[in-house]
Amino acid sequence: MNPILWAVVALGVCVVWYRVNDRLLGDFCSPFSLLLIGWVLPLSLRLLNLSSKEHPWHPETVAMAVYATVVMAAVSLCPACYLNRKRRWWNRAAFARMCALLKRGDFTVFLIVLYGVGAVAVIYNELITNPIGVPLVTYLNDPSISRDPYWQWKGGSLWALSIPVFGLAPFFYFKLKIATGRIARAAYLALLFFYPVVALIKLSRSECLYCLTSILVARYYWLKLSGFPARKRRRFVKFALAAFVIAGLAIGSATVFQQVRGSRPMAGLKGNLGFDFDFGEPYDSTISELYSYFALPFENFSNFVNRFPGGYNLGVGVLRPIYSLSYQGEFVRAKLQQIDFDSYLEMLPANTYPYLVTAYAEGGWIGIILAPLIYAFMVNGSYLWYRLRPSVITAGVYYTMISYQWLWVFCNQNFTGIQYYLFGLVPVVTILLYQWMRRRRAASSMLREPDRDLIQPLRTT
Repeated sequence: MNPILWAVVALGVCVVWYRVNDRLLGDFCSPFSLLLIGWVLPLSLRLLNLSSKEHPWHPETVAMAVYATVVMAAVSLCPACYLNRKRRWWNRAAFARMCALLKRGDFTVFLIVLYGVGAVAVIYNELITNPIGVPLVTYLNDPSISRDPYWQWKGGSLWALSIPVFGLAPFFYFKLKIATGRIARAAYLALLFFYPVVALIKLSRSECLYCLTSILVARYYWLKLSGFPARKRRRFVKFALAAFVIAGLAIGSATVFQQVRGSRPMAGLKGNLGFDFDFGEPYDSTISELYSYFALPFENFSNFVNRFPGGYNLGVGVLRPIYSLSYQGEFVRAKLQQIDFDSYLEMLPANTYPYLVTAYAEGGWIGIILAPLIYAFMVNGSYLWYRLRPSVITAGVYYTMISYQWLWVFCNQNFTGIQYYLFGLVPVVTILLYQWMRRRRAASSMLREPDRDLIQPLRTT
């Protein structure tokens, strides 16, 4: 398709999509709204056919992509029916109670201690125990070292201690907005950006973006629900500006990451993937990066469907978290090595692919039919829960689902990783532990009457 025609059609789709979203859900960060960014637009980029290595899709591949798109969009509109019937568009009273809980001094101390344990664990697990030490420093000092994916290093059995850093990070944005003193605000700002900075030092740009996205979503809902006098357009401009800055930094860092982590110039990506445009640098590198990691994952999916011999491989897709919980992770890892996904992909070094690849590898068409339904109901269920009852628990679960999984379904399979579900459980465990500690302290103080100030905000969760 001609790029100008594609831009016109894409603009029309965006206008219609967001008008529907605004009328039915009134929320820019709803799953339906973000589905356009995380799936529909990346999928439509395939129509540009910028790479000479792209091939026409078989009808089966087209049917799979269309089915997944329709199912995810339809399920993402379901919350609108319930919200409209209940007439509870925004529960600002519950949001105020959540902020009241975040203001409590003892809860703040508890939150910082829990986050501090996770921060120390992240440094130990991902930098100190890393075979090459700090990847950024090591690669700069020794460009000839092996480029094995040490930026994916998670440490050993103590990795679970790192989990609070992921699940609690967005709440320090709320703490930052609530705080009044300069020292407190500086401290919360440092805690807020601790993991994104560590991820960059580790040269894991994806993990940095996941965390920044969750913080960006927290910012949006603060502007939406805080009740401060601000026009709707002004709130959206603030959110869009922050999103634009993050996206610009991600794109602008492409050349640096390729040269440091991959030990190859970014310009080489253009030739390897068969791009024939010539706009000069840095435009060629930027377009190559965007198209490679937004459009070509779907081409990898097509190649996988065409070349994979078929069969059932339970545990490599939708069921993988269940296998992990039942201590069968080694069995699944052996299956993944046996399949060797990269051997079916023709678009290397763009080695990413949408979640449909693992769904197809696990159960063929059965996996393709079930995966979009399961994931869409999971994300939209957490969204409806959050819309009706904003709380530390519901916010944490939804922010994790939307920022770590839903927004990136076009280029990853994060739904299959048990760690991403554990991220969402962090706020739940945090509140339960806090509640238990308060009750223990109340019991030890021989208090006859319950602490009404504590129980009221906790019941809203």
